[in-house]
This record gives sequence, structure tokens and C-alpha cells, in this order.
Amino acid sequence: MTNKIVPLTINEIGAKGDGVALHDGAPVYVPKTAPGDVIEAAIKGERGTLQKIVSPSFTRVPAPCPYFAKCGGCSLQHVTPEFYRAWKIAKVKTALTRAGVEPATWGEPVFLPAATRRRTTMTAIKTNRGITLGYNEGRSHNVLNIERCLVLDPALEKKTQELRPYLPRLMGDAKNCDVTLQYVGGAFDMVLTGRLQKRGRFSFEQDEALGEIAEKLDIARISYREKDFRPPEIILARKPVVKKFGELNVTLPPATFLQASEEGEQALTALVMNYAQGGSKFLDLFSGCGTFSGPLLALGPVTSIDGDGPAIQTLAQSKHPGLTATRRDLFKNPLKETEMDGFDTVIFDPPRAGAAAQVPFLASSETRRIIGVSCNPASFARDARTLLDGGYKLQSLTLVDQFVWSAHVEITGLFVKI
Repeated sequence: MTNKIVPLTINEIGAKGDGVALHDGAPVYVPKTAPGDVIEAAIKGERGTLQKIVSPSFTRVPAPCPYFAKCGGCSLQHVTPEFYRAWKIAKVKTALTRAGVEPATWGEPVFLPAATRRRTTMTAIKTNRGITLGYNEGRSHNVLNIERCLVLDPALEKKTQELRPYLPRLMGDAKNCDVTLQYVGGAFDMVLTGRLQKRGRFSFEQDEALGEIAEKLDIARISYREKDFRPPEIILARKPVVKKFGELNVTLPPATFLQASEEGEQALTALVMNYAQGGSKFLDLFSGCGTFSGPLLALGPVTSIDGDGPAIQTLAQSKHPGLTATRRDLFKNPLKETEMDGFDTVIFDPPRAGAAAQVPFLASSETRRIIGVSCNPASFARDARTLLDGGYKLQSLTLVDQFVWSAHVEITGLFVKI
């Protein structure tokens, strides 16, 4: 099947942020388009690539980023702020409506500004012409050289660019690698992923480059892994990477999961704490390193459970007298109803797939209050439906947009036993 150029009118923006048009009665998804745009697109199957804007929509505005047209990162820089906010709210409401879920009250949505992301992973490509450092182009394995990213915290953005002169020596004979930087409490934590070593060792030149990066760029810790999803090994540590969560000071393991921005974390924590008022004993499921466990300790004892070994280990090492931290895979071995006896408040913050294995047991429990946090409205709606069928009411729900200019959105809801 070959690409063909066809005229299209964009009718709406789909759940993944692409414009949706109809061609021969079938939907075609075209990135970087807005409802009302009349365009020409090269289409192949259900995918379209924008070729020309014949007539722009009144919802279209110039994208602030010069890389937007090609970069596969942001998807919604090209629409008005009013449309953007309304679209994100509608996305959440549509997901809930499809599952037959309606909160009793809607909290005021929280929309965060750009330039707040504290974590990024960029790909470095080494060629005879030099280093390309950036993100993948949309629907492509090609890496686009990025010299400025508007969604990153300015300190993090600056640090990514300061790495460039060191990459040729650091990469050695490798053609590519991923560089992950996280900015936590004023410290930079770096994880390198790729085949940078030979026979399990870095060369002398690579070691020199690593030392210079750590010292001259003030990187607190550098870790390495050959492949993604493997546990990184710390190879240089100048100072600990510590995150404060309420009453906890947690020394973070490399590549640990945190909320996308400090501002997003604060907004979500404020909602969870508000929903938790009146509780006295808390169960924090999918707790990670303690984003919510730490603040909740101000209200009462907390039991934190997660399948991530390093996260739970570092949480346990905080040795707070009110905290119990346990490793358990809640996807394969969910807590049963009886194991939740005595907890008046349960918090669950699962990955994007949701908590399908755990939620039926929550629904059957006698827990008075359940607080759900999710970055996926569809899986949240599915899990919410299970809780409602088990005798809970969705008392309140609030949207937090910490994934600025993307199709993603975070939501937090309070369920109460009827």
C-alpha cells in the first residue's frame, strides 16, 4: 500500500492527540492538525501525514517550539489554550461516561505551565558529522537534534545541552545511547543506556569523560545499563540523590519513578491529603518511593506496598516509626479483602494499565475511603466502574495536567463506601 495525497477536513482530535478526518467513510489520523483544518495529507491506511494546510482552523495557533512540526514529543502546541484545556477535560469526561461513571463533584482542574518537567531521556547518535542529541521524530526512528526543549525545567534543559561536548569521548565506538537526566532537590541524576562498554569495561578515555561530566557539570550520580528496563549500576556517585516526601527523606535509587514535575507532585499530593482528612490508618498501594506515603505519615501510620524492589528497599531504609514498607507484586498477588481490615483509607496509584487485578478486592473490602490516582483516564474509568459496582461512590474527581502539550493527563478521585 503506497501513500497518496488526498484533501481532508479535520473533525476532532482523538484520544492520542492526532486530528481525525474521514476518508472513504473510514477514520484517518493526522498529527499536528486541529478541528476545522482543511488540509492535504499523505495517507497510508488509517495514518496520515500533513502535507499542506489549505485553510487553518480558528482553533489553530503558531506552535511556540521550532521543532514541533517534526518532533514526536509534544502533540498539542498548535491549538489555543482554551481549546487545549477543554479538550483535556472532555477526554476525561468521555472516558468516564463510556464506563458509566460520574463523580458527584468535579474539582477545579489544575493546569500547570510548561518548563516544569524534571526528567528527560534523550537519544545521542554519533556520526562522522558529529553528535545528534534529541528526541525521535513523530512516527519515526529518526532522531531530531534538539537544542532547546520548552517543556523541561530550565536547569534541566541547560544541563542536557552542556553534555554535548563530552558525548564523543563518552560514547567511544558506540553509535548511539540514551541519556536520562532527572533533576531532584537541586541534584542531577544521570543514567546511560546502551552498549558503551567493551568486555564489560569503559575505556580510559570514557572514564575520563565520565569524571569530567560528574565534576564539571555537577552531576550527583551517574549510572549505567546496557539495555533499557535493566537495573542501572552506579558507576560514579559524588553525593546522594535525596528526595523529601513529607516526613520522609528518601535516598532514591537510579532511574526511580517520580511524578513528571515537582509542581505536579505537589498538586497531586495536595489532593490526596485533602481526600485523606479524617483518616487514621493508611494503605498506600503502588507506593513507589513514597510520594504519598511520606505526607500521609502526618495523619497516621502508613503501610506502603509496591513490586519495585529498589523503591521499597529505599523507602524502608528511611526507618520512620510510623511506616511499614513491603515488596509485593500487586498485579500477580493482589491484597485480599481481609488483608485490608483495619485500614480506613486506601490509596492506589498504579501504572498506566491500571489496577485490574487489585481493584476487585478493593471493591469487596470494608474500607471506608479509597483514593485513586491515575495517568490514564481509560484504565481509571474501568477500575472506577468496578468500585462503583462494589458499593462505592465516586465522591469527587480532579484533573491535573502535568503533561503539558501532550495527550496525557493525570486524575485523582475520592471513592467513599455507600
